[in-house]
Amino acid sequence: MKQYKIRTIYDFDKKIDVTKTKDGFKIILDTNNIVFANPIETYLACIAACEKAFINTYAKEQKIKIESLIITINASRDPGSNKYVGMKDFKFEYDITADCTHEQMSTIIEKTIEKCPIYQTIDKSVNILHELNFIQK
Repeated sequence: MKQYKIRTIYDFDKKIDVTKTKDGFKIILDTNNIVFANPIETYLACIAACEKAFINTYAKEQKIKIESLIITINASRDPGSNKYVGMKDFKFEYDITADCTHEQMSTIIEKTIEKCPIYQTIDKSVNILHELNFIQK
């Protein structure tokens, strides 16, 4: 089993969270949303980055050349709720140009959804919609 560990320190002067990973990388988050990305935007970016990595890996395995890959994630939540304040709805839009068929790319997206660990963390708890906008080269 792969283990992950982070350590976050809040900088009271700058009002930012500085997180260090076990590999020594630094992530800066701005809970006040003034200078850096906030935690929710960063969370969404992490999902997109993870999916991009899997899409690229599966495309390379099939010798498919991706010319452009844009993943847009729209998410909503009700911060004023007394019950559940987490994300409720996600919409994933994949704008991809590649030298394959729509069916091949749809299969890659499906495989990515099955294997991306960050996506799988949210999959069973929220409503998720997917949209593939594909251009065949």
